[in-house]
Amino acid sequence: MHPLSLFSIDNIVPGGSTKPLYITAIDKQQNSNDYVMKLFKHDYVEQNFSVAKEILIVELAKKFGLSVPDYDIIQIDDSNLIPFYNQQEIDKLHKGYKFCSKITGHYAIFNPNSISLNFLKEYEVANIFAFDVLTLNADRGGFRKKSNILINDKDLVIIDHELTLPFINNNIENPNYYNYIMHYQYKQHVLMKFLKNYRTKGLFVEFCEMLKYLNVGSLNHTFDQLSDYNIPYGNKQDILNYLLWAKSKTEFFEKHLNSIIV
Repeated sequence: MHPLSLFSIDNIVPGGSTKPLYITAIDKQQNSNDYVMKLFKHDYVEQNFSVAKEILIVELAKKFGLSVPDYDIIQIDDSNLIPFYNQQEIDKLHKGYKFCSKITGHYAIFNPNSISLNFLKEYEVANIFAFDVLTLNADRGGFRKKSNILINDKDLVIIDHELTLPFINNNIENPNYYNYIMHYQYKQHVLMKFLKNYRTKGLFVEFCEMLKYLNVGSLNHTFDQLSDYNIPYGNKQDILNYLLWAKSKTEFFEKHLNSIIV
């Protein structure tokens, strides 16, 4: 994670609920790249920890072998936003670093109604779904009906992770993790229609093995970087404790995941 230098703001990303922007920026190697820059309101960053979640969940996804875009962060002057946002909107935005997702390759937005079951890899679908259950992701389908998955001829790439880990938003002491998992709205998940058609035994074994051996402490480096750039993330230990709990409950996770798709 490194700060980018803005070269240009190109347009508003159509359909984005937070009005993200297409930008061109210069990375630390002085290369020019295209990104999607997400702009969150002040309260979303300070109370929901939206920027931190985007970063932490991408780093966590990598540990489960899931495909995610490269990312960096950027600090920009409000004056650059005037052609795309009105002043009232700008005043509500958080003034710290923005999350930027790198655009690479040719990807389309995943549409479950136009994808054949045979085109998808069972393990990839299963691992994405299990990861969303683990992170309590409310935005892979959900009430917004957005897949937040990109697809090319070989991979599914997951994006948009600010609506995860809801228990860290509220400073709840001793949250009941079981309740969060059991009440996860999996029926709204964009991949459910495919999972219901799989009959492979041990569909979630691989994910649960990766969870069992997850190096939770490896996230400390990411937390250090968030601190270096003053990106709010709440109580670090709340997130680490949850992941340590999940590591110790892999049998429960596998049983629960299997029960969902029966």
